Amino acid sequence: MKFASLLSFSLASACIAIITPASFAAEGTSRMVDALEATGSLYQAGPSTQPSSQGITMADALPVQLAQTDAIEQLMRQGFDQLNNRDYAAALQTFEQVLSQNPNHVGAWMGKGYVFDDQENYPEAIAAFEQALAINPEVVHAWVGLGNALDDGGQPEAALTAYGRAIAIDSEASRAYYNRGITLMRLGRHSEANPDFQRTVELDPDYGRAWLKLGQTRLALEQYPEALTAFDRALALDDGVSSAWHGRGIALYELERYEDALVAFERTTAMTPEGRWGWMYRGHTLSILDRYEEALAAYERVISISPDWSWAWYRKAAILAALERFDEARVAVAESLRIDPNNTSAQELQQDLRREIGRLPNPEVAQVF
Repeated sequence: MKFASLLSFSLASACIAIITPASFAAEGTSRMVDALEATGSLYQAGPSTQPSSQGITMADALPVQLAQTDAIEQLMRQGFDQLNNRDYAAALQTFEQVLSQNPNHVGAWMGKGYVFDDQENYPEAIAAFEQALAINPEVVHAWVGLGNALDDGGQPEAALTAYGRAIAIDSEASRAYYNRGITLMRLGRHSEANPDFQRTVELDPDYGRAWLKLGQTRLALEQYPEALTAFDRALALDDGVSSAWHGRGIALYELERYEDALVAFERTTAMTPEGRWGWMYRGHTLSILDRYEEALAAYERVISISPDWSWAWYRKAAILAALERFDEARVAVAESLRIDPNNTSAQELQQDLRREIGRLPNPEVAQVF
């Protein structure tokens, strides 16, 4: 079919869909999930020396040099339980109560920082972590918390400095490497982010989110076999992460393992049926496999989710052209250009359709443009 060549292209840039700044909209939340998982376990079963997902332990939040009364320790447990349950007003009040008894309590200042950070009150979060560090500048996870607040608050270079301070204190602080990698990804500095994620999984091989980010940076660097390995590790730890299936699909597509890629994209769309990118890449893969009707259905699903997405209308038009359904194709490409008149791919397709329809024996069809 004349238009089939339009359907064959590399998804090398498709990884942009999962690593652009827009895709990090929820990353601040995932960073806080790390902190909440950590603090949620710290004050339930007594002191712990086992670092949790953000690496915060009882020893980090309650520095040993600060003698703790039973009452203050109980308040700290209560405050982090409230933080874990997202009862921010109560948590803040509890941490303030601790500070009223001990103004130099590093853990309470860190707790306030986490509360403000999760509320997106970044200036207050930064101030709280800076206060904790003024009291004890050797607390690694206070530097990490400060870095997160700085990054989420739009100060990425300052955040990188904070993570660097954490790593200088403890070269095995896995969450400092991880969060620095996130900041570098947001800045598009994938070649620098890659070794940070690699170091994270070396230090904590069971940290699935780090394997996911390692896979995404490797996609950006077009290291497809290595990306596939990273996504597989992420899925071995948790096979319910749709973005890991999505990344796996892209890596398999680039390795020309189209049937396997399709399976991955089918998992993505099953887990996130309202996610447009999974359906889009499912359509791309089906088109490569010459399964045009199924690809068309996938693109129509994309349009139902994002009706004002010019690229989806263009892809629908290209499939219709490959099926020689030219009248429907010209309607779809016109809609693509109505949404985005500067879509050069759609402009070229429209010109190709005009030439093709002009060759048809039915002059009425040829006049539709």
